[in-house]
Amino acid sequence: MESVAAFLRALRAAYLLLLVSGALFFLFAPHHWRSWLADRFGGNDHLYEWGIGLALLAVLLEHTRATVLQQRLAVVAQRINQLSPNLRHLEAVKILVNSLASESSATVEVALRELKRITGQDFGKDPVQWRQWVREQERPKSAPHTPE
Repeated sequence: MESVAAFLRALRAAYLLLLVSGALFFLFAPHHWRSWLADRFGGNDHLYEWGIGLALLAVLLEHTRATVLQQRLAVVAQRINQLSPNLRHLEAVKILVNSLASESSATVEVALRELKRITGQDFGKDPVQWRQWVREQERPKSAPHTPE
């Protein structure tokens, strides 16, 4: 599984590099190179269509990747808390808070349900209030003063 993940990371890096290289080539290439490329694609209009299509595909792929990653993070945080339900894992809470920004309503609902269950708090879908609560939990508690 690790080799598949490494392969996908390398494939994404190669794709993004190709996309950026193509954009730079298109913007700064000498005219005769661009003309040669346009001839291969059937004219400038087709070349533009291919360029726009590839750029839109890149945006779609990155958006999909981010959505899937948010969903996975919410599931991971949920599983961490299922392993030891009596503990408040602040790192898992942070992951769940970040998942509240997802565009997927299912991810947001899972994250919110788990945040309420883990923390016993209900700040709704507002990540700012949740982050403030996490900061307060991370602050070292002052030890009660005991007279000597």
